[in-house]
Amino acid sequence: GKDFCLDEKYGYVHSCPTNLGTGMRASVHIDLPGWTAHGVDKLKARCEELSLQPRGTRGESGGQTGCTYDISNKHRLGYSEVQLIQTMIDGVNKLYDEDLELQKKLYAFPEIKSVNSLVAKYVTKERWDKYCKHVTGTAGFTLRKAIACAIELDNQSNGVYAGDWDSYKDFSEIFDLIIQEYHGIKPGAKHTSDMDFSKITGNVNPDAPVHSTRIRVGRSIDGYGLSPGITREQRIGVENLMKGAFATFKDNLAGNYYPLLGMEESVRQQLVDDHFLFVTGDPNLKISGMERDWPEGRGIFHNTDKTFLVWVNEEDQLRIISPRGTRGESGGQTGCTYDISNKHRLGYSEVQLIQTMIDGVNKLYDEDLELQKKLYAFPEIKSVNSLVAKYVTKERWDKYCKHVTGTAGFTLRKAIACAIELDNQSNGVYAGDWDSYKDFSEIFDLIIQEYHGIKPGAKHTSDMDFSKITGNVNPDAPVHSTRIRVGRSIDGYGLSPGITREQRIGVENLMKGAFATFKDNLAGNYYPLLGMEESVRQQLVDDHFLFVTGDPNLKISGMERDWPEGRGIFHNTDKTFLVWVNEEDQLRIISMEKGGDVLGVFKRLAHGIQTVADSVKSECGKDFMLDEKY
Repeated sequence: GKDFCLDEKYGYVHSCPTNLGTGMRASVHIDLPGWTAHGVDKLKARCEELSLQPRGTRGESGGQTGCTYDISNKHRLGYSEVQLIQTMIDGVNKLYDEDLELQKKLYAFPEIKSVNSLVAKYVTKERWDKYCKHVTGTAGFTLRKAIACAIELDNQSNGVYAGDWDSYKDFSEIFDLIIQEYHGIKPGAKHTSDMDFSKITGNVNPDAPVHSTRIRVGRSIDGYGLSPGITREQRIGVENLMKGAFATFKDNLAGNYYPLLGMEESVRQQLVDDHFLFVTGDPNLKISGMERDWPEGRGIFHNTDKTFLVWVNEEDQLRIISPRGTRGESGGQTGCTYDISNKHRLGYSEVQLIQTMIDGVNKLYDEDLELQKKLYAFPEIKSVNSLVAKYVTKERWDKYCKHVTGTAGFTLRKAIACAIELDNQSNGVYAGDWDSYKDFSEIFDLIIQEYHGIKPGAKHTSDMDFSKITGNVNPDAPVHSTRIRVGRSIDGYGLSPGITREQRIGVENLMKGAFATFKDNLAGNYYPLLGMEESVRQQLVDDHFLFVTGDPNLKISGMERDWPEGRGIFHNTDKTFLVWVNEEDQLRIISMEKGGDVLGVFKRLAHGIQTVADSVKSECGKDFMLDEKY
């Protein structure tokens, strides 16, 4: 004898308020290739105008696949069911008509932003017109998809990807020319594979300071698309096939497979620590289509000894890796440590490439020993008007050039690297640890005194007592926002230019523990840059909280080594208190809010700094570095 819940204000009652009213979602799955090429964001904006909602075709929370979209009514409440159905019908028809017009432009010769790329050289209008409408059989790939990176980005050297084996055959007139020029091979050349390790002669000199060795190959399984074109079903098929294959591995290859989808945080962190995790966000992978349906169908296998890995459905269907050492497949260049590998892939056998790598590394090591003899020669300082040029005399250079600091192994050459490499520095010096200010004080003191206009013997006094502030910014002043920030460094760890990888990770882990203790108006969440989800990254961009890579000073001074590992952003729930971890300083502590309440912002900052200091002290017993002079 009961009826459905029908509220006189809100209509049919549902658990989620977004479904109140009709509770009806009417949708169609429709191909919109014209809108896809025009831009998904533009499609979303157009649907908004038409009171529609575009989604992927994989259910309520699925992603968009190819050019097929789920188009539905956006509204539920305030409109009748008839009105919503009519809106959906009219809107879908409008989108379809517009898509037909956009498709006419789909085959127009595109503007190629990477004007110096091999795509720009070989994808002529004549070849475009010949192949632009062709669709490959295995993955439904097109020439436009193949050259998407060269169209969208301006920094490509090649700018082309294959979506399936068919791409190399169907578009061979273009692919062959690009491949021949890039690899330096002639038409008609054939590649020979040779994995007979017994043919290798010699090995890397055991005296060479090699930290680790890894060799990897890519492999693709016949019948499935390659990553830029692979369909969702094919990608899942590859993963399921490999799950079965991994289960058969025995002895020193036996191990476990870790799918990215649904990965537990403890597993993710271990893969990060081992440098085994691959992540999203690379512009080439996104634009070329390799990150569709992320992270579904992707994962990592490694054996028990962590000396054999297989990446599933990253840039290749399979990346098969044999590492030995601690840096992993995704490790970065650290200090004077480099990843040296074979340049070529095509036209040489595996044995030839390994032999080339061994012989080349030995040659580089011999040459490096000779170059080290010149390492302590007085450098040319390009920033001739910098304070480094003024105070790093040959006499002082000779006195300190061989000294290495205790905490971070920092040197004078590293400290003045920016003044050596760049011609636009006013100071040109960075400290790699607290030791730098002490060990190189004869130089640092002079630079600091002139830059800050202080006298020898001056001592800095800190005072965070906000109660001493009188007045505030006039509330009638048109102040948009206020921000106050400080840098802080934890004793016992290097500063960003010199901090070791282990120390940087140590600072991050220490701060993760500290952040977890924050309460009340300071409580919030920490977002590590490594492995950051795209939705989180975009929100931090929208909030203007994200710091990024690329500053020449930070790169040359060594602050961007191992990027983005060990770095992240904390902010409280109200987004008025932030901490940047391991950017230019170990910690950048920031208080901010809309309007001109400087006193309130400073008060929150003082409270926040003390909270951070107390939490750090509780976590590890260490204080902030506080020099009696500086």
